[in-house]
Amino acid sequence: MLLFKLTNDQRSAFMAIIQNLSRLDQRITPVESHIIDELREELGISDDDIPDNIDVRKLPSIFPKGDGRAILMIELARLAVSDTIVCIEEKNVLSNIGKTLGYTSTDIENILSLANVYRLLMQGIRKLTY
Repeated sequence: MLLFKLTNDQRSAFMAIIQNLSRLDQRITPVESHIIDELREELGISDDDIPDNIDVRKLPSIFPKGDGRAILMIELARLAVSDTIVCIEEKNVLSNIGKTLGYTSTDIENILSLANVYRLLMQGIRKLTY
């Protein structure tokens, strides 16, 4: 992934959003838990460095235009589709964050679709290699 491009502030905000998104459907699946652990490890961030909440209105200043915004949206979508069911609360959060960062509704739907294609691709690869 491109997580190495995130600043320390972006990493903390990113993980806070990821953790909050994973809890929206009232359950964290093993797949979601694995993704969160992978992300935390790749970012080299501890639970102590992750705030409980992030004010969505501050995201444009935390994630100025560029790779950070795309990375955030891609990884949020990847987590949302990982359990194959994107609940309405997850869609609403993705939509709210996406629109705050300047993405259109169509952009957000496209990002979710691409994340789902990625999920299916990875399932196929795992079947071939395990």
